[in-house]
Amino acid sequence: MALLAEDAVFSMPPYPAWYQGRARIADSWLMPQDSPTGLRFLSTRANGQLALGVYKLDTARNVYLPNCLEVFGLRGELISEVTSFRDPELIRVFGLPEKLRP
Repeated sequence: MALLAEDAVFSMPPYPAWYQGRARIADSWLMPQDSPTGLRFLSTRANGQLALGVYKLDTARNVYLPNCLEVFGLRGELISEVTSFRDPELIRVFGLPEKLRP
């Protein structure tokens, strides 16, 4: 949360809700209450911006599968915008692996 600009925006298309401000983002359903477990991240770029492929652990198959692509807008050293695209297919579009082994 400390990396978010005070007026940062978080959105997750196609959901119409979006949140502006560090405090509102922290209190939203978008942010886990505890440290997220079972996630891995790989960096990439989208439209010239920093992006992360997010993988979630499938415990039944013991493999990390694509979950979403998060694109970050930066202002100086702070994150001013996060757009989370909840389409696992985007992982392949950006050349990231289809699965990760633990």
